[in-house]
Amino acid sequence: LRSNREVGMVVDAPAKPVRFEFKNCSYRVKVRSDGRGLGNTPACCVKTKDRYLLRNVSASVSSGEVLAVMGPSGAGKTTLLRMLALEKGPGARTGHVAFNGKPFTPLLYTRYATFMEQGDSLWAFLTAREQLEYAVRLSRPALRSAERAAAVDELLGALGLESCQHTRAGNALVRGLSGGQRRRLSLALA
Repeated sequence: LRSNREVGMVVDAPAKPVRFEFKNCSYRVKVRSDGRGLGNTPACCVKTKDRYLLRNVSASVSSGEVLAVMGPSGAGKTTLLRMLALEKGPGARTGHVAFNGKPFTPLLYTRYATFMEQGDSLWAFLTAREQLEYAVRLSRPALRSAERAAAVDELLGALGLESCQHTRAGNALVRGLSGGQRRRLSLALA
């Protein structure tokens, strides 16, 4: 969870405690009556039934706490996170998601939260610093050059990336940042 107080792009701890909760969240999709997915076949053209990917999932987390979402492959972890991130999907969702007791809306999401995919989408041939400079330039166009550089320096410091700021992200063919460095850089860009 992010606060509404930001320095550059570095996020400070919230000034007052926050609570995020979800209650009785379910997510269901239509499948063929034999259990197979619909593929590109419209649901109106075949006999279907509902399949629950999530059923009555509830939890809450407050400032200073960590909530771990764990389970085997196919258990619905990603479905739950996408649902909480308010992403649209092919299924129907039910339940209540709240931030500080108020319904969690897209406006609250963009102000206080972010969703980071499991895989990253870094540019292989840009350095960590260049990726952050690009992101700051796009997200904070009103900043002067010195302010942008300060925001990037602050991000690099906050995430422990100063020592690798001139290292390319890399990919399977080009050596670059370590896995942990890539995750921290992806978090900064999220």
